[in-house]
Amino acid sequence: MFFKFNYTVASFTLVGCLLMASCQTSQDTSDKKVSSEKKVTSDNKTDASPQKVTQVYQLQTAQSKVRWERKKILLDVEETVKLGKGTMQVKMDSLQTSSDGDLAFAEGSTWVLADKNFEKAVLNIDLTQIKSLRLNKQNKIDEGSPEYLDVERFPQAQLTIEQLTPTQQKNQFQAKGNLTLKGKTLPIGFVLQLQSDEATQSLQVTAKIPFNGKEWNLANPKVGKVAKDDFVFELNLLWKIAGK
Repeated sequence: MFFKFNYTVASFTLVGCLLMASCQTSQDTSDKKVSSEKKVTSDNKTDASPQKVTQVYQLQTAQSKVRWERKKILLDVEETVKLGKGTMQVKMDSLQTSSDGDLAFAEGSTWVLADKNFEKAVLNIDLTQIKSLRLNKQNKIDEGSPEYLDVERFPQAQLTIEQLTPTQQKNQFQAKGNLTLKGKTLPIGFVLQLQSDEATQSLQVTAKIPFNGKEWNLANPKVGKVAKDDFVFELNLLWKIAGK
């Protein structure tokens, strides 16, 4: 009986081990199957997501133009005027000035479409060519000086367009974006005309962008107070697909 009892126990133990091994193998197979199903599902999900087709247009600087106009009114202005070998102090209640000219473009300007829909536009403008405004033979206003645009520290202006909304007029859009001047960025809105040419894969954009220079703190004259500082950027821009 003693040996028979041990044989029975041993047999029971062996059968239990075989059952456990079989269960483990079945579980491993099931886990691998589930893992494989998850991978297939994940792969299918990734493959099903469409990728946006992006088109990047570059500014054709030689065929584009940006012009600036500025009208200022300064109050309580004092000037020193030369009279022969002497000088005379002149005080004016107000002084109105106007200036304008053409500007150059800085690198990095792009117009981007995604699935043929507008995505974003960036226009970089070189301000270093802004010239001084001469008041008389002895005096002038240096538009690029620290008192005004301070182009030595801030040589570029940047206009970004984030949104275009069609108006009721053909090829006309309401644009919304940001304008950066003298290191200060503020939102801006304006109307632009946009015409596309599929044959040449090009875009022609024209716009007049008026804004109040006082909001960007563009004038800090040593004498006088700024009562008015109206700016206008006039754009005529040609964009073409990169590499075309």
